[in-house]
Amino acid sequence: MCVTGNAISLSDPHYYVNIDNNLEIFTTVRSDTARYECKARNVVGEDIKTKQLTINGMLHSKVIRSIHFM
Repeated sequence: MCVTGNAISLSDPHYYVNIDNNLEIFTTVRSDTARYECKARNVVGEDIKTKQLTINGMLHSKVIRSIHFM
């Protein structure tokens, strides 16, 4: 997965890919606003899905955003 051309480090605790293969972002901030891309590849070919995430402001509690690539 990548964010507008930069690969996401899945060892970064800010990001998590759950059992359903959805990207979760913990404690979102405005700098998380980006176009997120997921690329799947196998012997048959590849497919790329993108989603735009816009963070407009902060909440006063821990925020989790889940991005579903379908």
